[in-house]
Amino acid sequence: MLTNNNYITTSPDFISKIKQLLESGQSSQVELAFQLLKGAGERIPQVLEKYLINKQEKILLCLTYGFVQVVANISELWINHVYLKRLPAEIAYLKNLLLLNLNSNQLHTLPREIGNLRYLKQLNLHKNPLTQLPKEVGRLRQLEELWLTQGLLTRLPKEIGKLENLRKLHLGGNQLKQVPAELGNLEELDTLDLRENKLVMLPNEIGYLTNLRLLDLRRNQLRSLPANIGNLVQLKELYLYGNPLPASEKDRIQKALPQVKMSF
Repeated sequence: MLTNNNYITTSPDFISKIKQLLESGQSSQVELAFQLLKGAGERIPQVLEKYLINKQEKILLCLTYGFVQVVANISELWINHVYLKRLPAEIAYLKNLLLLNLNSNQLHTLPREIGNLRYLKQLNLHKNPLTQLPKEVGRLRQLEELWLTQGLLTRLPKEIGKLENLRKLHLGGNQLKQVPAELGNLEELDTLDLRENKLVMLPNEIGYLTNLRLLDLRRNQLRSLPANIGNLVQLKELYLYGNPLPASEKDRIQKALPQVKMSF
């Protein structure tokens, strides 16, 4: 029997044992299930494929162990609050992914292969201790929403300016002292959240974001805004509370943007 892998993988006893291991709360038991599957053949039994496709936290293990066919066509991946420390390079195999939510994990870095997710529209990395992004993030040309809030980012790659379809960029709660001038290339951007960073200045190119409707700059170290801030003709909300702006600068901003709801 041990020489007949096809028999093993279709055996009810084998499938039952694998399910029992997969449902275990111990990561070592889950890993053992995948090791047994890998040793039994190159394919996962169909009944287990259906089970795994509905267990989002197991999808990365499918990739790691080479069972790409199980998950290759998924369009959404939600892996939240599981203390994930590493995103495998095999994430690149999820060619049809539209949404990737990795909220509240322990990711310090992202693999360069993240840039292969060319159809991705939403990427949520809220509450991860990321210190930087790979420049390959600039290849996500279909991306519309990017959440990088409450991390440890100290810089952004200039390639972020290549995200030509980006509408919402959330960077609040990081360690940014500056942002690249290339942000001014994000012509579709309507929301820019930079609150609770360490910004001392903004590049003049911010004035090119003529579709921007909300700009959140609360709790930074800004003493002034770019001279061309009045170019943000679509802006509706501007939050500046917690910045050491002198009275003269506040007055200038209010005159430059008379249509905007703002708080100092």
